[in-house]
Amino acid sequence: MVEKSLDTEKNILYVTSKGSIEVEGMMKGIDFLAKAKDLPRNLKILEDATEAKVAYGHSELEMLMLSMKKAIIHFESIRHAVLSTDPTNTAFAMLAGLMMNEPNYSLKVFSTKAAAEYWLMTTA
Repeated sequence: MVEKSLDTEKNILYVTSKGSIEVEGMMKGIDFLAKAKDLPRNLKILEDATEAKVAYGHSELEMLMLSMKKAIIHFESIRHAVLSTDPTNTAFAMLAGLMMNEPNYSLKVFSTKAAAEYWLMTTA
């Protein structure tokens, strides 16, 4: 299950993921970014994945990141903070950030919401 809400004051898109996260669910999220015209062009995402479990492998992650690169071309910048307490999820999120390697995209993993929000609000 995935829930999204946009805090228009902070310009942060809050995403909460719970349960098993399949490739199809990730593709829906990527499609959402590609088609969303009402999101800030300098987007901040705080994704709470503390109750989620990745249910795909490395080869699927590569395919997802290729799709993500195409989806973010209309954003000036995206800062993506992921909350994770599971070692596997943390590793996948960090690997995704490395695979993106795009000048307008930055991903970091955090263990607390306060640290994630601080990074989102203080970095350019």
